[in-house]
Amino acid sequence: MELKYYEIEPSVDLDIVGTIPQISNTKNGLKKADLDTYKKIKKAKSFPEKIPGLDNLILDTGAKLTDFLDCTFLAGLRGILVSLRMKKVLDGLKISAGKFYDVNLHYNGKVYEYYFLYFLESIDLVNYPKSIFVVADYLDMDEENEIKLNSYEMHGLENKKVEAGYIVNNKVISLKFMPDLFALPYSNIIYLSEVTKKNLEAANLTGFDINSTKTVFYK
Repeated sequence: MELKYYEIEPSVDLDIVGTIPQISNTKNGLKKADLDTYKKIKKAKSFPEKIPGLDNLILDTGAKLTDFLDCTFLAGLRGILVSLRMKKVLDGLKISAGKFYDVNLHYNGKVYEYYFLYFLESIDLVNYPKSIFVVADYLDMDEENEIKLNSYEMHGLENKKVEAGYIVNNKVISLKFMPDLFALPYSNIIYLSEVTKKNLEAANLTGFDINSTKTVFYK
């Protein structure tokens, strides 16, 4: 059975977001140690106790306050930065390997309640033997060669083997279960279900685009 999923991404409409990105620093300034911690967090197989910088985020000059915010230094992590309004919509959904972290956003002399939804790789979600992957040219995604990967470990080895300028992409993914919101192994893309899409659109939330995905999902 084929499943319908989408990708959620920051809006690029300047009338909505004001600037791209909307956040590029913290109130006290980012430290090299913080950036090093982000790298360690991304490689970890468990949720971190704390993510640096979330307690003192600031909007860039000219940026607008939206329900979904684009943050430069958090973009490398698998996650989304959302308002309390948006969190309330997501709370009722099936989130695979995700955890909310409290965020203090400083803007115009006020502190706003936001959340960073961080995802671990949903390793147990993918039925590897029944999925199809491709090695693609990073500059020409139409140039691709199909490969089969039988496990998460094999996926990691293949990522290390590919030549410079090439990438392992998901083509057809067989899911063991059907979450509403998740991130696949070795990817920063956040996928959402049809139900999630409808709920977000009905809530009139701002700051993001929901797009079709080239990846085919089935159960």
